[in-house]
Amino acid sequence: MDNDNGKQEDEHWRMMVITTFVAVVTASIVFIFIRMKNRTSSSEPTVTELNVYPIKSCAPMNVQSALVTEIGFLYDRFIQVSDSNGNYLTPRDKQNEKLFHILPIIIVQDQDDNDQSSNSMHLELTCSTSSDSDSASSSSTYRIDNFNETIEKSSVTKDVKPMIGPNVQLQDLGDDVASWLSNVTNIKDCRLTAIGSKYHRLVEINPDQGDIVPSSSSLKIKIPAAVVSLADEAPFLLASSSSLKDLNSRLKVRGKSIVDMQRFRPNIIISGKSLLPWEEDTWKRIKIGGFEFHVWQRCGRCTMTTINRQTLQRGPEPLATLSTFRERDNGMRNFGMHMIPIMNSTSSPMEHHAVTSLLEVGHTLEVLEYDEQRLKEWKRLFSS
Repeated sequence: MDNDNGKQEDEHWRMMVITTFVAVVTASIVFIFIRMKNRTSSSEPTVTELNVYPIKSCAPMNVQSALVTEIGFLYDRFIQVSDSNGNYLTPRDKQNEKLFHILPIIIVQDQDDNDQSSNSMHLELTCSTSSDSDSASSSSTYRIDNFNETIEKSSVTKDVKPMIGPNVQLQDLGDDVASWLSNVTNIKDCRLTAIGSKYHRLVEINPDQGDIVPSSSSLKIKIPAAVVSLADEAPFLLASSSSLKDLNSRLKVRGKSIVDMQRFRPNIIISGKSLLPWEEDTWKRIKIGGFEFHVWQRCGRCTMTTINRQTLQRGPEPLATLSTFRERDNGMRNFGMHMIPIMNSTSSPMEHHAVTSLLEVGHTLEVLEYDEQRLKEWKRLFSS
């Protein structure tokens, strides 16, 4: 009888030990899983900077959040500086380089996140000049109150040439702001023109890149024709801090000065420990903050990237270094990715004020689909 009791007690303790061991192992696995999940989450590609460029070719507004529309972020590149003949003006041409010193600020009163377009919006323009001496800096400011109303009441429609594609209809903002702009930039007879109700512009294929513009047939989902603001080619430009770091390391090896991200004028900058240099080339469809984008094509860079925005000095970099490892057969030296939003809205394609989603700094990026051809190319060039 005593032997039976002893066996039962031993069995009881054995089961307790096994149960405790299983519990400890299970807890350890759960703990490790949570740590791995947290580590993975913290290393995911994340939005670290957002930029809106109210006036094409001028300084950016750095923001913590921006509203996504079909043609780009709300208020992004919806104003353009043109000459008296309707040709767009760009700092690529030396006589227009002071456009870099124009800082536009959008001031929205009584902000309503659900319908920001209905709020009172003011446009403040500041032109600042600076040198190595702080005492040599100066600035001039011009403000247009009730800016949306100013656009609506504009009776002068200009036939303006964008970077790519046919002419578009823009609203002239008047002689006063044109005179101020001409005085501070030394650009003779320039005009400030903005997107209004008559504006219509579609995304067009860049023959040098050769990537087909996303459509219902190419994406196998129903989407309207891709539309765009006054941006050169696409509604959004995304850039990777990992790619910039790699470029700067190559510049250092060549004995050249590093460059900052604003040389490339992106809307969305992403960072992350797991983000590999030039990995963005491989993406075809991504999701940021609950919103999907088609990663359309690589962005071929021009001489605007070689201009120091503060000093306005010009040089061969970073294009010369990009040419050593980022130049394709067609001569495009690429940095950043052009993106087109995949809209769920049923609004008119040109209702750029139709807000669909809020994108914020801190939102993570999820890759939904890879471009097989670009993935193979990336593995061949950059995967070690």
